[in-house]
Amino acid sequence: MRRLLAHFSIALVVLCLASGSSHAASKTEKIQVKDLYYGKALYDYYQNHHYDALIQLLAADQQGRLKQNRKDAQLLLAGVYLSYGVHRKATEIFEQLIDENTPLDVRNRVWFQLAKVRRQRGHIESAEQALSRIEGELPAESQNERIFLQATSLIERGQYDETAELLKTIDNGSAWYYYGAYNLALALLRKGNFTEGVLQLEQIGATEVDVNSGEISAIKDQANLTLALTYLQRQQPSSAKQHLEQVQVNDLLSDKALLAMGWAHSVLGQYRQALVYWMELQQRDSQERATQEALLAVPYALAQLRANKQALQHYQSAMVVFNDELQRLSLMIDSIRGGSLPESLLANDTSRSMDGFWQLEEIPDTSTSRYLINLIAQRDFQEGLRNYRELRFLKQELKQRLDDLGIYETLLETQGDSYKRRIPWIKSLFKSHDLKALKKRRDTYAAQLQRIKERDDVFAVAPRAEQKMLATTERLKKQLQRLSKQMKVDNYNERLRMVRGILLWRANADFKARLWQANKALGNVDQAYAENQARRQSLENGLRNRPQAFIRYDTEISSLRQRIEGQLARINTTLQTQEELLNEVAIESLEKRRGYLRDFLLQAKISVAQTYDRAKQEQSAQ
Repeated sequence: MRRLLAHFSIALVVLCLASGSSHAASKTEKIQVKDLYYGKALYDYYQNHHYDALIQLLAADQQGRLKQNRKDAQLLLAGVYLSYGVHRKATEIFEQLIDENTPLDVRNRVWFQLAKVRRQRGHIESAEQALSRIEGELPAESQNERIFLQATSLIERGQYDETAELLKTIDNGSAWYYYGAYNLALALLRKGNFTEGVLQLEQIGATEVDVNSGEISAIKDQANLTLALTYLQRQQPSSAKQHLEQVQVNDLLSDKALLAMGWAHSVLGQYRQALVYWMELQQRDSQERATQEALLAVPYALAQLRANKQALQHYQSAMVVFNDELQRLSLMIDSIRGGSLPESLLANDTSRSMDGFWQLEEIPDTSTSRYLINLIAQRDFQEGLRNYRELRFLKQELKQRLDDLGIYETLLETQGDSYKRRIPWIKSLFKSHDLKALKKRRDTYAAQLQRIKERDDVFAVAPRAEQKMLATTERLKKQLQRLSKQMKVDNYNERLRMVRGILLWRANADFKARLWQANKALGNVDQAYAENQARRQSLENGLRNRPQAFIRYDTEISSLRQRIEGQLARINTTLQTQEELLNEVAIESLEKRRGYLRDFLLQAKISVAQTYDRAKQEQSAQ
């Protein structure tokens, strides 16, 4: 739940800044996606594919494809950086984009969320710096949490009086007050300030809790249990009982409460009453430490009641349980040393995305994980497991990139072979298409056209049929001149003159249109020539530059391959280190469990011997 809240908080920061209002949740319509790549990154982000969103944003920005949504994209990038714990880069972006024009409540919200995430990640000093950037007060519940964070910092510096005064400024009924007061009480007790620490816990334990206030109720139970254990350590069982009676029976703390209640009665010499609580606890999960302690406490109480036979039976049963548990623990430790605990914990992780807020929420049902529930629930272990998961994801991504480079190399090689095969064909085209000869023919045609225009040679652009008819009239005219010496040809000359006149009239009437068509044809020739010249130039450039391009691409791919392989080697080393670290942390936890189980087993053996001795002494006395 807290992970989802943290995720929502980061998203809300981005929306607040993008919309320019503290009421971003109701004004998100102001955000208009105008750049396609920003929209794609935004979609990936809200699908929890933070890595894809990060790559999309960085690539689009580098290529200059974020022109209209660049500020929104930068805010989203800061949110992604923040989710991965890269606070410095996120802060740099926020500081660049947050200016005096940004509403104060939006700026405060940004610094508040930065402070929370930094503290969650363990960056205490930078979290305090972010809190100091907040001006005025936040909305009610956020203000309460802000005071809690400030109080936590004071506790860590040992300023307990200042902490108590600061906690008084939290609203009545807020769970943040009780969290802060409980932490303050623990700090006081650790420092040996029993009176003030107990007083603080008693105030929490005496709180009247609303039935719907689950968080405060849980803190109250924890305070009462802590008080009871404190009083037991100081040999004040009656006071311990009073507080244990206020712990809810079905609460998660009930095992410890039952064990403590039994010891409170035992210290008072009320062994039969102690047995009621311990025998109830004895029936519960034998892997829990409280239950294991009850396995020894029950025969202890029986021995005190002189029920030596029953005490011996319970001691022997406890020894069987302890031996079985020790054997299982040894097997688990050997299994972890010979394998990978992180991989087994991530066996059911089907997600193929890298989420900066990811946590292991569903623990695999294995014998090992059952013993490590408390360890797995710890923030540091979850952080380490998330880092391992992210490294594993990056390893898969880099391996995929290497495979992609192999595809590019194959494509480059294929194109290179195709290029080499086409070179002879391209050169043959150069020979068969003599552009210089074509240019010469074009210039001759253009010169002829210019002469026609200057001389108004109407028949030069006439159709071939008209030109033939004109040639025929010329030939007939000459023949008639020869025949005129033998016969009268005036009638024929007149007819020939009329035909020639008609041809001349038609040629003159269509001359301008035909000349325009000829000029247009010349323009088409010029355009075709220019296009062919450009193609030829492109081919010549290709022949000259393509080999260098192949070499450049090959060099770039080789360089990328070396970089990826180097990064992959670093990730493999880090991944191995992280795996070993998590394995060792788990083994250390199991070794501690094995250590106190050995102590329990030794104590049971000693108690068996003592019980035998006591039984013999009682028989002798009889």
